[in-house]
Amino acid sequence: MKKLIAAAGVLAAAAGCATRPAKIEPSFVSNEPYMASECAQLAERMTDAKARLQDFSAKQEKKANVDAAFVFWVLVPASLFTGDYAAEVAKAKGEVAAIGAAQASKGCTAIKA
Repeated sequence: MKKLIAAAGVLAAAAGCATRPAKIEPSFVSNEPYMASECAQLAERMTDAKARLQDFSAKQEKKANVDAAFVFWVLVPASLFTGDYAAEVAKAKGEVAAIGAAQASKGCTAIKA
């Protein structure tokens, strides 16, 4: 019985861990606000959006790593108390997708960041 309770506790703790950035789905961001921009402006916005995505992804990855350590040692994910950056990662992914859609719609040559 004690093993069952311990296993349930571990599963419950693991369920609250911060999600790895690669597993976070993008949130919907309309490309409409970007449609008025020229290709050069879109390229600049894409560079900025990708930089934000990289920043929030790095922060989220760090939260996931800390959670893994906390769950291993104390069975409680730290992000349960401190929060994480999943919403910011999802929004940044959505912005990158929206800007990419606007670029494609306008026939812009994508600039790799």
